[in-house]
Amino acid sequence: MFQTKEDRVSIIRACEIANKMLLGDEFYLLVKAAVMYDDSNATSSQLVSLIKKYRTDTIKVELVKPWYRFSKMRAVFNSSRPNVLGLNKYRKPFIESLVGTIIHEYMHYIDHREDEFTMGHGSNSSKGKAGTVPYALGRKAKYLCIKKYHKTPAKKKSIFRLFNPLSWF
Repeated sequence: MFQTKEDRVSIIRACEIANKMLLGDEFYLLVKAAVMYDDSNATSSQLVSLIKKYRTDTIKVELVKPWYRFSKMRAVFNSSRPNVLGLNKYRKPFIESLVGTIIHEYMHYIDHREDEFTMGHGSNSSKGKAGTVPYALGRKAKYLCIKKYHKTPAKKKSIFRLFNPLSWF
């Protein structure tokens, strides 16, 4: 289960939603929708079993400072502290994006705990990794979050956009 001591409402809510997903059935149906994932030797059914096996483990979600203030890093999993998931302190994404990131990093946690199965994505570049377990399940979690648990309010059109004829096309 994901826990946080952070006071950011979005992180608290994202942890709550991620926990609900792991306790419900819909997320597992989405996981099983793909037979296999890239760079993984586990079938989708085996992945579901692994996720359920570790879902009661306590994972602490906390904010971390990246080396570079404007880093593109969203989150970090560190094998020396596997039960801690670090989110970039300077980024403030929508809740559904946070849920996807938490599930993505949770897959790294499971990969770290399991010797028999692999489910990583290699380097830190996201290019060409959409079919790997962390990225695919992070996307599925984000989708389910939007569909069932949380809808981010639509952005209001700015006054500039309303009165600027060049932005109408």
